[in-house]
Amino acid sequence: MLIISKLAAVFSNNFKKKKGTAAMKNIKEKFLKNLKEINSAFGQTTDRSKELTLLMTLYLMGETSINSSPITTKQKNLLYNLLSELREDMCLDDIYCFYENTILRIIEPFLKEFKALSTTSKEYRKSLIFSVDDTSLEVFGKNMQGAKKLHDGKRYFNGYHIVFIGLSLGKDFRIPISFRIYRPDTGETRIHLAAEMLDEIVTILVTNPRMIAFDSLYLSEDLIDMIMKHRLTWVSKLKKNRIVRVSGNDYEKLTGQLLLFRDEYYYKLPFQAKICIEKMKILGIKTVHVFKKGIGEFLMTYEEGNSIIVCSDKKLSQNRIVWFYKLRWVIEEVFRIMKQCIAFTKVYYRSIKGQALIHGIKMLATVILLWLRYQSRKMKNMTYKTMQNKLKDMFGKSSKYSQSPYAIIMKYKLS
Repeated sequence: MLIISKLAAVFSNNFKKKKGTAAMKNIKEKFLKNLKEINSAFGQTTDRSKELTLLMTLYLMGETSINSSPITTKQKNLLYNLLSELREDMCLDDIYCFYENTILRIIEPFLKEFKALSTTSKEYRKSLIFSVDDTSLEVFGKNMQGAKKLHDGKRYFNGYHIVFIGLSLGKDFRIPISFRIYRPDTGETRIHLAAEMLDEIVTILVTNPRMIAFDSLYLSEDLIDMIMKHRLTWVSKLKKNRIVRVSGNDYEKLTGQLLLFRDEYYYKLPFQAKICIEKMKILGIKTVHVFKKGIGEFLMTYEEGNSIIVCSDKKLSQNRIVWFYKLRWVIEEVFRIMKQCIAFTKVYYRSIKGQALIHGIKMLATVILLWLRYQSRKMKNMTYKTMQNKLKDMFGKSSKYSQSPYAIIMKYKLS
């Protein structure tokens, strides 16, 4: 029996190794396929697509800069010359459009296959939604264009904000599809940048989400007008000190006062939104219909932690509203991956165009990592960092002469 058990253990270990080898081979094939798609998208913009693909691959593998990467001096000079040419030939808006067009070419086949899912059945958990958020980056040097003193709740640092629009398919798939560097000297606010990006993206996407989620900072008339223009539903957080108007029926439920004369449909409550939520919890009321000037009518509810959530779709239940708002946090995970795996915070260009160009290329590297992880989601214990290391090992070990993995990658026919 002991011999049989040992043989069974050896057989199972060999089977796992073969299975793991096949899985790694599958990841390698998918990685090269994704690189070919990126290279093809680059090729429609510039004739230096191979150099751009190499630069993106450096960041994908976790390199912090061109100079510190293990590529030849000739390749480093080619990359530096390429970046100089692009900065001279492209304005800031061109760089943003370059990123958006490249991303859309990659995800277009995926969006064509996607079908609109119901918000009332269990399929709502895989709904495609937009999310708007921003992150602050600490920059290198005090003379970088667009940087200013910021505070993250713990300390002051020299940096700037980047505003993103993300695309999420439930909790499984997420991708940043547009970004803007926020510059206070231009007079534009983060809300204006978000509205501008949304207007561009909605018009060129093959399949548009019906829902957009954002934080209380972006709950303003300008962004709501843009959302209503494109007939989207929105969900957001509401500040607790905001005063809202409540419908007559809900006013009677919350206050216990009978209204004999109803000259107006909405009545201003004598308390703030947080007190309204407290009364709702006591009475067991899940949602109320409210109105705010400049924003219009919407539904108000709450989640754990006393957060007040509002939604423009007055037919959704509390669980649905809270679920859609939580999908906004998906973009936060993308920020974490960019900062921990792609060295997103380390940009050494002083000009704002140079910063935007490097950020765009690093975000494309993040997209490859996100998409590759999504395609290999059945593999357990495979984090983004371990996937980076596996890719390096796969291409590094395939060389008999200890060449860098980038030399091996670039030998594949990407076009």
